[in-house]
Amino acid sequence: MSGDSKSSVASQAHAFYSVGKYEKALECLQRLVKMGGKEDSRVQGNLVLTEHAKGGFKRPLVVRDRITALRNSLKARTGKAGPVPAALRGKESLRLDAEEDEEEEEEADDTDTDTSILLYNLAALHFHEKQYGASQHILYTLFARIEVLEESLAVHVCFLLLDVLLHSARGNIHTDKDRERFSQNTAALLAYLERPHVFGAPAALTLETEDSTSSSTSSSGGAGGSSSSGRSLEMAEFTFRLHLYKAKVRLLLGEVKSSKKELKSALEIFQ
Repeated sequence: MSGDSKSSVASQAHAFYSVGKYEKALECLQRLVKMGGKEDSRVQGNLVLTEHAKGGFKRPLVVRDRITALRNSLKARTGKAGPVPAALRGKESLRLDAEEDEEEEEEADDTDTDTSILLYNLAALHFHEKQYGASQHILYTLFARIEVLEESLAVHVCFLLLDVLLHSARGNIHTDKDRERFSQNTAALLAYLERPHVFGAPAALTLETEDSTSSSTSSSGGAGGSSSSGRSLEMAEFTFRLHLYKAKVRLLLGEVKSSKKELKSALEIFQ
């Protein structure tokens, strides 16, 4: 089979998944497996999440175990990557507790491979289950290597980590130190999101969270380039979400006037 046919099937899988036709999406993914995707961790990860969706999202522990097994299998095949040069680490830093920082070093050696996608999906699954600490730890690890991630995945990481920080902070900002820590961590994420980004990248299957954050599971040989109108819509949706998250952050910091301004900017995008 040609690369174009794989790309076409991957695009179809994404389209079916996006409209909730999980059975059809599974059929496309199974075709990709027959085309040589049996050892492709991205295709296998898509299969896990699509089967999870088809089953009504009722067996998160099974999905977690399967994603973890895929991650371990990928690490065994590829070996551990060496440390990432400092120049490729996130330019904006998050303030981590000493214990979290030590744990991050244990996992940070494999996030520049396809394992990063599996780690992200695992973080999204933890978020679904309201296990914010576990999700946050994985996302901190990924953000530390934000410069070597695929751009679309990096954007997903930032939005999901914002979701985690927002959920964790509600009702828990009691001191100036709490406020400063929350402000600095969210500022680092927003600074990355405010950089120029390329839109119209290859399509990826997504699993919606309660705050419209997605699990990114790029299909092998993803869809081709989008049309100009498609890129414009994607940019508008991204800008809308960015203003919305900035409004949430400002509100938790007690900056009501600034929060209202961000909400107004968000609403004006689709008027």
